[in-house]
Amino acid sequence: CGVRTNRLKYQKVGESGPRGHAMMSAFHNTHALTRYKLKNGYERSSVRQGILNETESSEEVVEFSSRYSKMRNWLSSTLQYHFPAPEKDTDVPLTQVCYGGLFAVSREAIHLHDKAFYGRLEGSLTRGNNIEEGHYVERTWAGIWSPPLTAEERQAMLTFGIGIVRNKGGIFGALARHANT
Repeated sequence: CGVRTNRLKYQKVGESGPRGHAMMSAFHNTHALTRYKLKNGYERSSVRQGILNETESSEEVVEFSSRYSKMRNWLSSTLQYHFPAPEKDTDVPLTQVCYGGLFAVSREAIHLHDKAFYGRLEGSLTRGNNIEEGHYVERTWAGIWSPPLTAEERQAMLTFGIGIVRNKGGIFGALARHANT
């Protein structure tokens, strides 16, 4: 799930302002990730281009924005889910994120949640095509169905990440480091 891009900017932890080009981890600071909200003014590409795709008609296009101010509100209100907390309160919580419209999950992982959870998940996505809630799911599925990191794995990820990405093209909270290090 890791991505490398020469256009990605990051901030060093504890500093403000962009630091340069970065290499991004699939692991995100959970606190930053759950503050995710798409910027105002987002338009579907079909709307920007003045066309509809084959799965939508002008009557079916619904408002993109959800009623939730941040992803964490959708997680707790709709899914009634919270990412696992680290073993110690002083540890930085990390969550795996895989961007894109496809994912795979094991049968065992599916059975970690009850039918009511899946009903809530499905219900939150029935409002329309390409809705904000779908972007929330895209950012949470790896964290929901992946086993939590061990303390040693978390420390290795934090050693990799010297900064976090702050809302660059929908990426929010990814651990990052300078591309040349």
